[in-house]
Parts: sequence; structure tokens; C-alpha cells
Amino acid sequence: MERKVIGSILVLGVAIAAVIIAVNYWSKPPPKPEVPPPHYEVIATVTSMIDGDTTWVMIENILIELDPEGEVYEGSSEVVRYGGGVDAPETWTQPPEPGSLEAKELVESLIPVGTTVYLDLNSLSIGGQTGRPYRGAHERLIAVIYAEIGGRWVNINAEVLRWGQEEYPDHNWLRYIDYPSEWDPYEWLEENYPYVLGPVYYRVKAEVSPPAQLASSGEEAVFTLTIINNGTESDNYEIRVTSDLGWHFELSHEEVMVSAGHMAEVTITVIAPEVSIRTMDSFTVTVTGTRVRDSNVFRLAVE
Repeated sequence: MERKVIGSILVLGVAIAAVIIAVNYWSKPPPKPEVPPPHYEVIATVTSMIDGDTTWVMIENILIELDPEGEVYEGSSEVVRYGGGVDAPETWTQPPEPGSLEAKELVESLIPVGTTVYLDLNSLSIGGQTGRPYRGAHERLIAVIYAEIGGRWVNINAEVLRWGQEEYPDHNWLRYIDYPSEWDPYEWLEENYPYVLGPVYYRVKAEVSPPAQLASSGEEAVFTLTIINNGTESDNYEIRVTSDLGWHFELSHEEVMVSAGHMAEVTITVIAPEVSIRTMDSFTVTVTGTRVRDSNVFRLAVE
């Protein structure tokens, strides 16, 4: 629905509560040959994230006949614990274990809520309390989670393991390697393993502030983009701002070099226009680096 903006416009973040948006960056992997779809028995939808190795899903379709004693039903809500012995640091401790929040952010960036995922259930798991198949000691489903990302099949368990080994090598990411399992997680660490996006180099955190701002028509609204390089290598970042509304933007820097362990700030000035707009239209800030897989997109809506 369109309406005329005469006095002032309110620039809001799509997620007002999220002041800080953490984004994971990967290096661009070399081209890989086409690989067949992986094996899976269940199609589900992600409903929430518990931590870096546990995800809530809604079961949508069961593709093959499962052991009825497993009590896996279409339309049911299930907690999926990542199989293959993978164990991420705990978020519930005080303070959270090192790498726990980052591991959760990684999974949220790979399979955000609403993503369709494909579950390969562990037929060797037996529930600790009920003896139900496919389940672990706490009756959660034990599975490998696959997703289609960027046109390729990705093993989320493997991504967590590979990322964790690189970023937090002091943690035992294969704590449950001795539990009965259909999979050999060491295969996931091999260079030619096909169901991964590529090697992880480092993480970048970016912040846009303030999350909400008022500006009269024709006046300026100023935002600050902060790029924090938490990795071990310096990198060059390009910043681009676009909008379908014909807004005018000015950037203090269109390109910045950020040393490892340091940060850089870029000022983004928006000229608030007097135009007809739609609720939740937005402008997009895209941050790209020389060794990243995807752009970092921020959306700030206008109302």
C-alpha cells in the first residue's frame, strides 16, 4: 500500500531488536563437479535454533517407510541433534563456552528459520530412555542435516565440524565420535568431500547503527557501518548501497582495508526524499571482501 510522505520518514531495521548482525564469511571455493543428491529419508522445515548442534524442525514429508517404533510422524515437531559425533560448545553455561554463540550464528546463517532441510536419520541410534530407534540419550532425533545452498547440497553437520576445527581448535568437536553412527565424520574433513561450501578462513562481524532513525523530508539520516575483522588475515572490503526508491547515498569510504583483529567504520548518509513509498521498502548495504563467499546484506526499511 502506497502513501505520501510529507513530514518525516522513519528508517527502521527489518529486525529492530537485532542491533548487531553477525555474518559468516567463507572463501570462494574452487569450482566442484556436480554431485548427486545425498541420501535422506525425511524432509523438514527449520522452526528454531537451540545451539550449534541442535535444531528444532517440523517434519513435512517422510519419503521411505521408517521403523514405526521410532515414532517419527509427518506434522510433528522434533529436536534434531547433529549426528556423526559432532558436539558444539554449550550456550547454556555461564558464561557460554567459547565459540558456542558463534557456532549457533553459523548454523542460523546456513539454515535460517523457514529453510527446507533434508534429514538422514541415524538408524544405529537407540533412545536412552525408551529404546526408540533414530534417537539419542535425550530422545532427540540423531541425523545429518542437508540443505540446498547456492545451488549445491550442503552437509550442515560437516560445515559445523570444519568451521569449528578451524576457528576453535581447543574444543573437542567430535566428543561423541564413539557413539553408534552411520557416518564417518573424518570423511567430512577431507579436502575433496563434496557436500560442503569450502574451507573457512575467518569470520567478520558487521554492525549498522542506529537501528532506527527519524529524518525530515530532504534532510540527512546518518548511519555507521562497522566492519570488525576477527580473523587472522587482513582483507579489503568494498561497500555498496543500493535502493529501488531512488534515494541518494553518500559514503565516507567505498573501500576499506581491515587488518586482522581490527575494525573500520564507514559513514552512510541517506538523503530522506519526499516520495510515495511502500511499507517495508528498504535500502541495502552490501559488504564484499576479496576472499568471501557471499555479500553481507543489511536491509533498513522505510515506513
